[in-house]
Amino acid sequence: MNTGSGVVLKTLREATHGRDESVQSALKITDPPPAPPSTPEVYVSFAWKQDRVEPLLDELIAGLTRHGIQVRRDSDELQPGDRISEFMKRLSAGRCVLLVISTDYIRSPFCMTELHGIWINACQREDVFLKRIVPLVQVDAGISTIQGRMAHAAYWKQQHQELDALIREHGADVLGAEDFRCFKLIGDFYRHVGDMLRFADDVLVPRDRPTLSRDGFATVCELIHRTLA
Repeated sequence: MNTGSGVVLKTLREATHGRDESVQSALKITDPPPAPPSTPEVYVSFAWKQDRVEPLLDELIAGLTRHGIQVRRDSDELQPGDRISEFMKRLSAGRCVLLVISTDYIRSPFCMTELHGIWINACQREDVFLKRIVPLVQVDAGISTIQGRMAHAAYWKQQHQELDALIREHGADVLGAEDFRCFKLIGDFYRHVGDMLRFADDVLVPRDRPTLSRDGFATVCELIHRTLA
C-alpha cells in the first residue's frame, strides 16, 4: 500500500536512528573563503560526458590562464585516493564557480550536487547565488522556457519516486545514512532546479562557441573578475 513519502521519510529516520547527526553534518552549509585568493581563481563545474562530445574546457582554461586566472577542476585537482565529495564541497563554497550548463550537466547527480550546494551556500537567495556563478549555458540545455525547466524537474522527480518505491518495497533498513542523504537531496533537486536554472538563464552571456571564445574568452574573464571583486 502506498503510504506516501512522508511516512517513508519517518521510517527512514527511525531506521537511521543514531546516525541523524552524521546526516545533518553532511548537509551543513560550508562557508565560502573569507577573502579573495592572492591569484584570481575560479572553480569549474561541468559534465565530463558533454565535454567529451563537444570539447570546450581545455580551450576555455587555456584562455583564462593567459588572462592570469587560476582554474580549478576536478581532473587536475584530484589524485588517486582523494575524496571526490570533498572537492565538490570546496567547489560549492567557492567565491566564483564557472558553470558549463548542458542537458548532460543537469541530468548528472554529481553536477546537480555541486549546483545545489552553491544554491544552499547562497542561502537560496537569488542575489547571492548570482554573485558566485558565471553560467555558460550550452545550446542543448533547454532552460530558456518554463516547459524546458519543468522537464528537468520532472526527470529528478521521477528519480526520487523510483527510489521511494524501492524503499517502500524493501524497507528503510536497507538504506545507509549516506544513501538516505542522497535520497533527500534528489528531492531537493526537483523542488529547486527550476529556480536555479531560471536565475542562471537570466544572466546575459554569449552562448554560441565563436562569440564565447572571441578575444580568448575575454568576456568570461571580465565576468569572473566582476564576481571575485
